[in-house]
Amino acid sequence: MSMLPSKNSGFTLVEVMIAVFILMVGLLALLQSVNVAISQNLVNTLRDEGVSIAEQKMNEAKSIPFDSMTGASTTYTVTRQVRSTSRDYTVIRKITSFSSTKKIQVLVNWTFKGSQYQHQLASMRSQ
Repeated sequence: MSMLPSKNSGFTLVEVMIAVFILMVGLLALLQSVNVAISQNLVNTLRDEGVSIAEQKMNEAKSIPFDSMTGASTTYTVTRQVRSTSRDYTVIRKITSFSSTKKIQVLVNWTFKGSQYQHQLASMRSQ
């Protein structure tokens, strides 16, 4: 009877450590992409809310009787709940008078992670 030489099978500790390191780098990259996706989704949600506020304020301005519209600029803050947190939006409404028409502008500003965002609507109204 002859004995076959035994072969060492399996992975060495160095091979396992390298494999774990490669997996960790891949998982960290995946987690970073998830964070970027969540942040972009929140930016889009905040923008949608800003658009909604601008449309609401434009409709309110259009409902004012033509003769009661003044050429003054009005600035105020609107607070909305977005994903269980309060977000402040600054609204500026300007009405510019021409001969028989008036230009209504609504500008909505908000800040997210130190960056300024804005949405602007403009409309003309005649007598």
